[in-house]
Amino acid sequence: SLGAVSLVMNGALVAFMHFQGTGHGTACSVAKILLFCDAAQNLIMVLAGSLIWAMPWLSKWEPISTLLFVSILYYSTSGVAVEMFDILMERVPRNVDSKALLKDLEAINGVMTVQCFHVWALEPNKVCMTAQLCTTSHTLNEAIFQKAQSIVRHRYGIKHNSLQVKEGKPVICLPKSDCPTPTNR
Repeated sequence: SLGAVSLVMNGALVAFMHFQGTGHGTACSVAKILLFCDAAQNLIMVLAGSLIWAMPWLSKWEPISTLLFVSILYYSTSGVAVEMFDILMERVPRNVDSKALLKDLEAINGVMTVQCFHVWALEPNKVCMTAQLCTTSHTLNEAIFQKAQSIVRHRYGIKHNSLQVKEGKPVICLPKSDCPTPTNR
């Protein structure tokens, strides 16, 4: 009976969060998944308990209910876990084609090369990007900047970006920590 009460409470919380649109983002998504999994576990345990109560000879199959719950938990949380791991490792988000983005920036008229190019996610749906565009003439810099902003924001949906446009000979840019900045030139 306690499992049934818990099932009703978890179901009500899941429904409330879903229909009220309560919260967005990773924390709320994980909370909804955990509530769903807890409700699924309660349902599995209530069904298993009812079957064992009605047919005691089924008690030897009770561990299967635990395996079923673990399978549901793994299936429902593995996507979020992979996404969080990618963010922690500062990987390029799977929905961004960084090679195509780099080619599009390099194809802008007046750009000699793109350096210190990095794309990563701070959280799901919050992608960041940095790049330094070396140009052939400083008179084109504003037009190049506007074109690059348009490509990054509208074609790739990256709202959080830092673009630097400069005239001159490119410098070799190694990993992120070796990029020329005011403190390590």
